[in-house]
Amino acid sequence: GFRVLVVEPRYVRWAPSAHEYAEVERAAALIGRTTTAMQIWDSLHALRWSLSVLQGPPESVSVYGREAAAVVALYVGAIEHRIDRVIVDRPPASHLDGPPILSVLRHTDIPEIAAMVAPRDLVFLQDPDAAFSVAKATYRIVGRESAMRTASSLVEAVTTPFARDTSDERDPITEEPCPASV
Repeated sequence: GFRVLVVEPRYVRWAPSAHEYAEVERAAALIGRTTTAMQIWDSLHALRWSLSVLQGPPESVSVYGREAAAVVALYVGAIEHRIDRVIVDRPPASHLDGPPILSVLRHTDIPEIAAMVAPRDLVFLQDPDAAFSVAKATYRIVGRESAMRTASSLVEAVTTPFARDTSDERDPITEEPCPASV
């Protein structure tokens, strides 16, 4: 069976006016954050809390996000190593078009964050934008090209067996076993 944790980070169900939203974003910027960064923090800590209270480790952990929430799912998946699968539906191709995070474009963008999920499963529910070719190349380099795929539905994405075979997964540079396979 499945255990499902639904996380609604701050500002998800709130429908502010343009003025209210600008006020919240301005206040967040004063402390060096954006609402997206706060949502990543909320989601990451909710996941970590739920994993700490489970009796025994779960069989697998998947995270899902649609559109702007897909960016939150990608960051959480890149940060938390216990996530086995990240499922995204229509993520924006860049922070220029999607949710802002202060100064992030100086270092990276959404497709590179998607690449950081490798070698774990990354499932798109729509064909990914061409910008995600960098993630595809990363999956190919680490020998996990089949772990980045497209599914026709969320049910298919969750129920399809994992693409990875961890029996002999090795770091392509050091030739040592990858942490996920130890």
